[in-house]
Amino acid sequence: MSEEFFRNALSRFMKDSANGGAIRHLHDLGYSVAEIKKELLFPAKDEDIQKVIDEYEKEKNSPEDAYEIVKVQNAFGKISFQKRPKKKD
Repeated sequence: MSEEFFRNALSRFMKDSANGGAIRHLHDLGYSVAEIKKELLFPAKDEDIQKVIDEYEKEKNSPEDAYEIVKVQNAFGKISFQKRPKKKD
């Protein structure tokens, strides 16, 4: 794997994870989309911020049995656990 590919992948991961966590936290504190956009570490579009908020609200308001914890290994070998909607049978 090239050094450039690694740096680009890491940059995308940092941007997505930092913004996602910040958006959810600031939304819980009552910030508006415009206020959240000003506070983010990385630039984001209004519609992307709203999408994160909508998904977060949908997850918060869903019954607990609608989600499952899934073990995931990324391209760098790091193992993490993610909460995902259960697949309908």
